Amino acid sequence: MLSNIECIALRTVRVNDSRNLLSVWSRCHGRLTLAMPSGKGRESKRRRALTGPLSLFEAVVDIRPDREVATVREMIPMAKSPAMLLSPMRAAGATFLAETLDVILRRTEADDILSDFLFSAVAYYGECGGRAAANFHVSFLIHLAEFLGIAPDYGEARHGCLFDIKEGRFVRSAPLHGDYLSSVDSRALLAFGEISLYHCGRIFIERFERRRAIDIIFHYYDLHLCSLEGVKSLSILRQIFD
Repeated sequence: MLSNIECIALRTVRVNDSRNLLSVWSRCHGRLTLAMPSGKGRESKRRRALTGPLSLFEAVVDIRPDREVATVREMIPMAKSPAMLLSPMRAAGATFLAETLDVILRRTEADDILSDFLFSAVAYYGECGGRAAANFHVSFLIHLAEFLGIAPDYGEARHGCLFDIKEGRFVRSAPLHGDYLSSVDSRALLAFGEISLYHCGRIFIERFERRRAIDIIFHYYDLHLCSLEGVKSLSILRQIFD
């Protein structure tokens, strides 16, 4: 059945000389895998340009219940699709986020509220600049947890509290298991949790602190949702934060 869908491009895998598989998050169907022709023709180049990491596009897709892979018929860019390739740093960040989302959303069902957040956040990343763009990865992954049912519990958060990573909550004293954040890291987590994603540029944080924050967030997701160990583009993002 042909469906008109809105998509966020995640990860492209080359199958052979004539076929690519593109994973996307779609507003109505959740995560999908789309078959696309590869090659050197004009149409193939146009489609590759439209489906870079975190690109937003509309597509006419043949979705059939008995097939795991859907076929793309037509596609056009969405009005707010971010121009990620204009900046090498932004492109690297987009690749990292797209690959991370590809893993996180693999078993996630379609959800209107989650989709609204994802499409809005990606559009914002395409237009924000300066400190907001640098802080976006940290803020995005922290706020994404709210929509996946693994949000940290800020109920007992107070000055001097520690964040228990294993239990996912702020505590007043160090837990016996030892898997918790220092008071400095706990304050940083609280700051990102209290400030909207769209105001993340207000937070002052050094490059090495962003790198540490991403490592902590990945550890948190590993414990509470799924393993992110295979996200290869993390090493590229770490180099940017060095």
